Amino acid sequence: MPYDMTWLIEDAIIHEKLYGDFEITDIHVMVVAAKQMIAQSNRDKVHLLVDVADVGKIPLSVREIASETMELYRDERIGWTIAYGSKNKVVRMVATIVLQLFKGRQVVVNTEADALTFLAKQDDQLAAQLNDLLNNS
Repeated sequence: MPYDMTWLIEDAIIHEKLYGDFEITDIHVMVVAAKQMIAQSNRDKVHLLVDVADVGKIPLSVREIASETMELYRDERIGWTIAYGSKNKVVRMVATIVLQLFKGRQVVVNTEADALTFLAKQDDQLAAQLNDLLNNS
């Protein structure tokens, strides 16, 4: 599964864009990459925005997905994870279930604008930058 992972806001918000079909091993690769980016940051909390609009087939085993992503959510520096963009009901349902398993700061919203608006309300330090992104998009 191809994906892009970049800083939306340097050292503060990781933006992941997922494309096509993916397997459990792809999730592991993404978790390792996200952990490396978080380790580079000097912030207490690093947030993840995950664009799943172009995701095709996904593993349907919630247990396997949760097992692979658990390593990421054990990191105390992980902030909010906000998934958005899925029109595929199965992808949205699995994402919602997996994120709820970690009982932390995870949410699924409809659009990138919804994700940025939500995060601006949660992180006062980033609110101005997020609002600028919203106003310029």
